[in-house]
Amino acid sequence: GLRDDALAPLGVDDYLALAVERCRDRAGVDATYLLLVRDVDTDLEVVAVSGLDAGLRGRRLERDAPGTLNRANPLLPVGENDRADDTVPLLAGSGLRSLLVVPVLVEGRAVGALGAATERTGGLDDNQAGVLHRIAGSLAVATDRARLRAAELERRRWLRLVDEAGVLLAGSLDQRMTMALTGQVVVPQLAAWCAIHLRDERGHPVLQHVWHQDERQLDPLRVALEATDPDRLPADGDDVLRGPLHRIPLIARGREIGTLTLGRPGRAPLAGEVLDVAESVARRAALAIDNARAHGELKAVGEALQRSLLPPSLPAPPGLDVGVVYEPAGESTTAGGDFYDLFALGDGRWCWVVGDVCGTGAEAAAVTGLARHTIRALVQAGFPVAATLERLNRAILEEGERGRFLTLVCGVVDPVRHGRAALQLVVAGHPPPFLVRDGQARQVGRPQSLLGVEDRVTYTEDRLEIARGDLLVAVTDGVLERRAGIRMLGEDGLADELVATAALPAQHVADRVRRLVLDFVSGPHSDDMAVLALRVPTTDEPPG
Repeated sequence: GLRDDALAPLGVDDYLALAVERCRDRAGVDATYLLLVRDVDTDLEVVAVSGLDAGLRGRRLERDAPGTLNRANPLLPVGENDRADDTVPLLAGSGLRSLLVVPVLVEGRAVGALGAATERTGGLDDNQAGVLHRIAGSLAVATDRARLRAAELERRRWLRLVDEAGVLLAGSLDQRMTMALTGQVVVPQLAAWCAIHLRDERGHPVLQHVWHQDERQLDPLRVALEATDPDRLPADGDDVLRGPLHRIPLIARGREIGTLTLGRPGRAPLAGEVLDVAESVARRAALAIDNARAHGELKAVGEALQRSLLPPSLPAPPGLDVGVVYEPAGESTTAGGDFYDLFALGDGRWCWVVGDVCGTGAEAAAVTGLARHTIRALVQAGFPVAATLERLNRAILEEGERGRFLTLVCGVVDPVRHGRAALQLVVAGHPPPFLVRDGQARQVGRPQSLLGVEDRVTYTEDRLEIARGDLLVAVTDGVLERRAGIRMLGEDGLADELVATAALPAQHVADRVRRLVLDFVSGPHSDDMAVLALRVPTTDEPPG
């Protein structure tokens, strides 16, 4: 019998398989199968077969599909005579004509179903039915154990899905990427397709992302969704939208930002624990999407603020070739502290500035704006560079706690005459600029006090001359302090690059410095950087 001690060492799966095999032999039928009900879904799963294709194992069927439980009363047997292979999916094409399915009952509830089929017409006789009922009764405990184990494994799978969804979605700050990741999480595990609608400024839902497990269905699905009011789903008459649909609100910080629609054609509607899983994923997706949206808005504000602190376009001083680079730090959403400027003084002279404010964000941006506008106003009014920086130092100190210390290098270039130009320069706590001449690079300008720290500061201008073929390059410490482990790019690393590129146009030199910094170590850079390159072209080069 099925309760022989010989069966005791068997695992549950082997026990069920052997029971189905013995049921076939004892009932004298041509095929038998066993279905189990899932706790966390509304489907039944084929767990064992005998006399049928072994590939049927693992197949899911809806609870009321032909060949499963009695639709009218799942506690009663159900039969199908004379045409079972035409109406029962599990028997399609098998030639089996008669079927009897009896429920496997535990404490008055159906936890599974045992089916037996034969090629004869007219149904199973009373003896065969009796064997089926007895074996179904003996299977109850083992079946329930297998069902509970399967349910536990299913729960663990859903918990892993929710956990992985949280980790995956939390790692993205790009809104489109976050929505794409949401689609990858829910399809095909929870649905055959999904759609995300987000509400615009007026509260209207706008389709933002669509994903389908069959990529050939993506375009038809997108067209159907775009033509359908999401508040009226499911839509009648459109095949691609047929089947169970679930619209789950995307709620972040107490407000609905959109909806996640899940389509399950050919599958049972979500229910129970699986519906809870879908809602849990939707909550995580909503928060991640809203965070990504806020990050994008903040980043746009930071970029706009940064643009306002830099020249809108690079002027072209007569007789000079100028190139600039500004590179913000990594994925930062705040305005950086590095800046540059280049402007005409009206008498043929040009003033240039490269600076670095301590810190980032609004307070650093305020000091950057103060420095840029103060230097422009005073130098254009005729103040020397040294006197200008002394007044700027006092202005920063007057800001009190809002002030930030500032390093910069500021120079004024006289008009180029006969291939030469005089330069007045002040280095205020900043890395001195590099002058490349005759294949050698050296830093020029005496280091002096940074701005915004000491009250009584006096600056002195350094005077030098630049000639045809000379290259002058000023950078911020985001260039020199680029690190790869214990290695640092430093002055020597930059000097070597400038010597190698001195004959290139100024913009190419600035771009090469940027590439040098980015390639020095993989990964995002933690500091912004500014580069200004200025050359006096040789006689065979076009100026500017």
